Amino acid sequence: MSTPQIRATRDVAEMHQRIGADGHLPDRPSWTCQACEPGAYWPCAPAQNQIAEAYGSDRVGLAGYAGTLYYVAVAERPADDPGELYERIVGWVRRFITSNTSSHLASSPGDER
Repeated sequence: MSTPQIRATRDVAEMHQRIGADGHLPDRPSWTCQACEPGAYWPCAPAQNQIAEAYGSDRVGLAGYAGTLYYVAVAERPADDPGELYERIVGWVRRFITSNTSSHLASSPGDER
């Protein structure tokens, strides 16, 4: 395992300790949810909510974390389609940030639009 991969794996493990109180963690290397029905992809909706809550308004940190997850998942699942892994592990972050930013902007005080 390369040094960046070791560092990324350690970062992922540290975050999982912060968000994994109810077991919605990835079963690696399959990247399925440990708490949901067997075979359910991770991050599941509860995990997405926990991750987003852990990062709060730190959108850059959230995106960086998702990128780290993707890096580790691609290394652990080389036979999987990288596009599918990206959509599953990173794609939800963009949708989350976009929906929360647009709802925040729409409700900003003094917004005359």
